[in-house]
Amino acid sequence: MDERLPVGIVDYAAGNSASVLRALRHLGLPARMVTRPAELVGCSAVVLPGVGAAGATMRSLAESGLDEALDRRVREGLAYVGICVGLQVLFEHSEEDDADCLGWLPGSVRRLPASVRVPQIGWNLVTWTRPPPGLGDGADAHYYFVNSYVAAPAHPSCVAAEADYGGPFPAVVHEDNVFATQFHLEKSGPAGLALLSRLLAPGGVLGC
Repeated sequence: MDERLPVGIVDYAAGNSASVLRALRHLGLPARMVTRPAELVGCSAVVLPGVGAAGATMRSLAESGLDEALDRRVREGLAYVGICVGLQVLFEHSEEDDADCLGWLPGSVRRLPASVRVPQIGWNLVTWTRPPPGLGDGADAHYYFVNSYVAAPAHPSCVAAEADYGGPFPAVVHEDNVFATQFHLEKSGPAGLALLSRLLAPGGVLGC
């Protein structure tokens, strides 16, 4: 019997939770779906995946009460991994749906420039600018993106890696117990799985 605490995956209408659950189980990490606040109890970390819009994500979290529960638990130190929209809602406001977000990091989310086709769909090179301790060598790699919006942090010190699509943008943000990727970890092949493992395995980047 695996006695490790499970990783909680927020399961909501705009998410991609099943794919993340499969990825974590493939890595041998215990994981379970979270649909209401009480299910956060006993989790070693929480993952918020996203394939939808910021406004729909925030409405879904509010309807379940998970917005307030996540805010409380993450501010208390629960490790958080955001994926795609799960990165964007970390900031204070998104141009997408004119949505107020979680506000854990100061800054906003803006649409990609008109000079490029949106959404960005496909593989893009991610370059580590400030790899966190425990990541390993921080080797640059290609990851899979599906996004029309990108973060514009008020404090660039939270940016751990960048990609370029119509100009450089944050591909990874990291501050304390919060780590999030604009790309889809669960769809990024061996590189994505390796990063998930380094984040959430015992002794990893987030200390789970």
